Amino acid sequence: MTEEEFRIGFSTLVEHYQYIEMHLEGIYACISGRSFFDTLEDVSTYSLTKLIRDLEEIDSEHRVRALSESDYSRLEALSKRRNFWVHNAFTDLVFDVKTGGLRNTKDIETMESDTQEARFMRDYLFATKLKLMECKEESIIDEINKSLDVPVVITDVKYFEIKH
Repeated sequence: MTEEEFRIGFSTLVEHYQYIEMHLEGIYACISGRSFFDTLEDVSTYSLTKLIRDLEEIDSEHRVRALSESDYSRLEALSKRRNFWVHNAFTDLVFDVKTGGLRNTKDIETMESDTQEARFMRDYLFATKLKLMECKEESIIDEINKSLDVPVVITDVKYFEIKH
């Protein structure tokens, strides 16, 4: 692995983690029972670990849950992997002096595996957020209308499906 390949792979992985965090914030705002936009603002400062923990707590209060127990287990494991990549990757991994990339095959495989898991979770959470937002659409439109002089009317909405 070259330095450029590592940097692209690392950036891609971190990008997936950022989108996961954004989608979790949206899911939290959808099921919180509070103002969607106020809740988004509130959770924007949460760490990923706190966001997952708090989301699971409010989700458990609902008869039909947004995410399953196994989803939360995967998210907790993903959060630990994310913390490694964001906080320790450059100090804990062994880099090749000549190429600048990862030296150990196991580290390369771990990065690829973590990227696949993060990509799957990113897509899954996005689809979940879309479904929840569809259910919450009317209340969101009401919130927008309260803050505007002219009412908003949605005439056409197109959704898409993510296939794995």
